[in-house]
Amino acid sequence: MRAKIVMLLGTTLLTGGAVALLVRYLAGLWLFAAQATCSPVLQGHALLLRADVNLRADDGTTPLMAAAASGCGWNLLELISLGADVNAQNHYGETALSKAAARGDVAILRLLLKHGAGASVNIPARLHKVTPLMQATIAGHTRAVRLLLQAGADLSARDFRGRTALDYAQQGTSPEHRVIARLIKYRLQQEKPKAGAQ
Repeated sequence: MRAKIVMLLGTTLLTGGAVALLVRYLAGLWLFAAQATCSPVLQGHALLLRADVNLRADDGTTPLMAAAASGCGWNLLELISLGADVNAQNHYGETALSKAAARGDVAILRLLLKHGAGASVNIPARLHKVTPLMQATIAGHTRAVRLLLQAGADLSARDFRGRTALDYAQQGTSPEHRVIARLIKYRLQQEKPKAGAQ
């Protein structure tokens, strides 16, 4: 799309279609800038210009993913209400849920799960196969780990090296990692009787 805009700006006369394309491009830029700055005003302007809430950046990131990564709750909620795909993945397999898990942002995680992101609770990133639970564990976000466990995070999921969330917790050095390891072990103990009953 950038090439089209550069080509359009190089002409002396912009047609109606070219102006519309330019406005749409700028609205998209504003929408992403609104997520980076957590600005509901900027987001409002972008949406007034009919920015696509499922617009993709070059790496496939959506405004919703950017809002989750920045912790912009109000912007995120508005994007969801306008039809943003809560389970969309970028080219790396990341979702809004994985971005919020990496931040340990429990409020954003709850919003996403409430609006259907439970389907992406076990989606691993493409490169290293790290799940949202693993991301929260690596960063030592105890409350986020609890919430993801309640949402049905798969404890048996393995990354590209065969490590589980428990492995990451046991390798961590902070007190939070020890708490997370106990949480995961407890959950595994709860799941054993269920597996034996089947």
